[in-house]
Amino acid sequence: MKKNIFTKTLGILLAITCITSCNSVDCPLNNTVYNTWTFYQEDEPVSITKEINVFLKVNGGDSLVVNKLTNAKSFSMPMSYYNPSDTVVIEYRNTSGTYIIEKDNLPHFNSPECGVWVEHNVTSIKGNHPLIDSVVVTNPKVDNIENENFRIYFK
Repeated sequence: MKKNIFTKTLGILLAITCITSCNSVDCPLNNTVYNTWTFYQEDEPVSITKEINVFLKVNGGDSLVVNKLTNAKSFSMPMSYYNPSDTVVIEYRNTSGTYIIEKDNLPHFNSPECGVWVEHNVTSIKGNHPLIDSVVVTNPKVDNIENENFRIYFK
């Protein structure tokens, strides 16, 4: 009988210790950082009907990050973590154009439980495409909150 009471008491004390020892670190639900590009014709958002492919060139190599996208109003893609600039190649209607995104990289660390992620502050974008009038930075802060960062204005 004494052993049973001791075991129950020990179990309750361990449960209370575990519950009270937990910390309340508020990690974001999503620590993946993407930039979002939205399509515009004049000052109105549009949906593209022809395929678009987007490549991200990093350290001499390139990665296809958007493949044969159609019937869309926007796309999202990652950025390099530590390079001061990213090269983006956009293929649209059998033509291609290159854009250079200059940026500051901002590492974030909340706690060991949350891990590290890198946010970015876009300082400029330069480039051209035969069918694109301009690309404008609408929100220079690229973080884990999905916001429009760039507008593609078609000719």
